Amino acid sequence: HYNAHTEAVNSVNFHPSGNYLISTSQDATVKIWDLRQGTIMYTLYGHEGASTAGTFSTYGDFFATGGKDTVV
Repeated sequence: HYNAHTEAVNSVNFHPSGNYLISTSQDATVKIWDLRQGTIMYTLYGHEGASTAGTFSTYGDFFATGGKDTVV
């Protein structure tokens, strides 16, 4: 159990390696987690309003997010 997002979580997706996780939230943040260490690596602020979706690319080199602001 982690206290990371301040509002509801909208999505979680695993990196292809299984070592990382991306989470998006109503609090407008995107978080990248290191599951091996049990820590948050990055907190990103790229959306105005809720961040609603996030996923890693097939090989894990990239990720994309979308939000209520209709921006990807």
